[in-house]
Amino acid sequence: MNKVIRAEFGRTINAGLIIAIAGIIFSICFDSFNDLIAGLRNGQGYVGYFFSNAAFGGMCTKYMLPVFTALPFSVSLCQERNNKAVSYIVSREGKNRYIFAKFIVSAISGGFVAVCGTVLLFLMLAMRFPIAGDEFEGAVVSDYFHEWSAVYYPQLYILTLSILAFCRGVIWSSLALCVSLYTSDFMVVLLSPFLGSYVLVRIFQIIRVPDMVRPDMILIGQVVIKSSGLTLIIAIAISLTIVTLIGAFFVGKMKEGLKSGTIY
Repeated sequence: MNKVIRAEFGRTINAGLIIAIAGIIFSICFDSFNDLIAGLRNGQGYVGYFFSNAAFGGMCTKYMLPVFTALPFSVSLCQERNNKAVSYIVSREGKNRYIFAKFIVSAISGGFVAVCGTVLLFLMLAMRFPIAGDEFEGAVVSDYFHEWSAVYYPQLYILTLSILAFCRGVIWSSLALCVSLYTSDFMVVLLSPFLGSYVLVRIFQIIRVPDMVRPDMILIGQVVIKSSGLTLIIAIAISLTIVTLIGAFFVGKMKEGLKSGTIY
């Protein structure tokens, strides 16, 4: 099993990995593009602003960032289906090892690129701007956007951003992999997180789910439930639950497809 997982991880080291990380950085930056350009010119601004702005109303962070999490590996299954190589790979690696390795690597690679993009952007911004602005000196632990940790515990703040990014990444890359069970079209699989994110947001808006209990608000960093620490625990629990459900669905459908011959 470990050998299969290592081999699959090796496949994630490609041009798509670099493009995905750059795309995630671009997505967060573009939501505050004018402010970022102005800040680079006059030196005014702070790191927390750009991330909170992306969390509050960032269209690119909300809809485009999930697409980049699927780029390094989640499209691998549709590529193998197009090459009619699935049956051959399964015969060499074993059905269960292939299925579980495929899902595990897809989920982790999506989380990895989300973390890399977030951390690299944070470090680049921190070279130019302070972590938090003076107006947040009185921030309390329950403030939105994890402002308290940004002011008093910058290490906790970057850890929070990283964990939330990883949680989002594993969910969307896992979802994209599931879509490849039904289509071998590269672009459909790649853009499925975009559509999924849009549909999810619209459903929550239509049924008027309060922001404090919306998983998307928690995972993007807009909502803080009592404290950043508690919010992280809740975010991890949400992502584990969703990924487990997606994983169970993927494993079941993949086995069914291999048995019936619809996936080969």
